[in-house]
Amino acid sequence: MDAHAASGVAAVVVTYNRLEKLRRCVRSVLDQTSSPAMAIVVDNASTDGTKDWLIRSAHEDPRIRPVHLDENTGGAGGFHTGIKLALREGVEYVWVMDDDCYPRPSALSLLMEAFCSHRSDLGDFPAFACSRVLCGDERSPCHMNTPTLLPQWDLPYSQHTPALAAQSCSFVSCLFRADDVRRLGLPLKEYFIWLDDVEFTFRLARDRYGLVVLDSLAIHDLPTNERVNWSQVTPENAWKYRYGARNEASWRLRNQGVRSYIWLVRSIRRQLSDGSVSWQCRFGIFWYLIKALQFNPRPEFPD
Repeated sequence: MDAHAASGVAAVVVTYNRLEKLRRCVRSVLDQTSSPAMAIVVDNASTDGTKDWLIRSAHEDPRIRPVHLDENTGGAGGFHTGIKLALREGVEYVWVMDDDCYPRPSALSLLMEAFCSHRSDLGDFPAFACSRVLCGDERSPCHMNTPTLLPQWDLPYSQHTPALAAQSCSFVSCLFRADDVRRLGLPLKEYFIWLDDVEFTFRLARDRYGLVVLDSLAIHDLPTNERVNWSQVTPENAWKYRYGARNEASWRLRNQGVRSYIWLVRSIRRQLSDGSVSWQCRFGIFWYLIKALQFNPRPEFPD
């Protein structure tokens, strides 16, 4: 693939009721120095005018391919749908991000160059390539999007390829090959929200490693620059934490064993206690940790 032409790349953006951020995201995606062939935007049944804006925008720019879902399938369901549609378009690469991600103009070209350089220098494609993610101040690293590096993090690093070796990353400017999705399956739509990106990229990297491309930058426009903090569970946000508890517990159980699952349960219990989280919220989260014992979705393979 020519590192300076992105005709074989489909961007996939998932959105829900964040129209102003989506406008900036789509503009950032299409204004790349090497712009993708298309931007598939999956609208999770938004109610803020997103559907009408996407219809108008698609008429103005045929690269925008809106997908209007009848119900909110969460980030996991949205990426599952968008990536599946991208593969049907016959693209070679898929570039994914949330609607509050604003990649810098050279982000995609640098990810593509890293893919090509790695293949040229080391004889094989990486599992994925992700950008270095900054928070809204456009300077500080975004704590929610810290990739998991390998102990041998400097394996791919060279002047030609300034990148680090990673086991997994988030869906905030992440590029991967369509052929690898066909071989290993789509993201797990059953996760609904949280950890679907980690599970998917970890699966891609089982027999290889991914790249964190240091010069490829993306901004993640979050309200605060914080990691997931179980001491901050409230009745309003508890639903997210319940999904997060179930998904991570299930993933740890299947990939790291019972001891890792028990460690997670103890860690969550301690943080909930430290934060004086209400007993009602605690009960819901512990119930989902128990549900994780029988929650084991399997990847769907695209046509």
